[in-house]
Amino acid sequence: MPNLPVATTVGFMVSVADYLDEHKTTLIAKKVDPTDNITKLRADAATISTENQKQESLKAVLKTQTALIEEKCGIGYSETSGILNIAINALGQSTPEGQQGARLRSTLRPRKDGGNPAPPTPPTP
Repeated sequence: MPNLPVATTVGFMVSVADYLDEHKTTLIAKKVDPTDNITKLRADAATISTENQKQESLKAVLKTQTALIEEKCGIGYSETSGILNIAINALGQSTPEGQQGARLRSTLRPRKDGGNPAPPTPPTP
């Protein structure tokens, strides 16, 4: 089965239904009645089109949701980083407590060897 775009497949299905309909009389005379196949092809093509429209709508929703989450994550990081800066400065940057706070943020940065840091463990609900 070729991996064709939905519109191409639906177009093919409808074209075959039209072809069968055009030659229906001749096909019936040759003992091949395409009536059920014509009905099935048109119904299946309509179903595929409807399901594809639903999928495309879901893709749009997902794209919007992804942008929303990315924006909220950016804001969340910025606000959290600012709060951490206040705490580190209050505790003293060179104190063990201040360095501990600085390490929280440094775990998010890529390592010098090019690897990604392990993500922090999220809190349990």
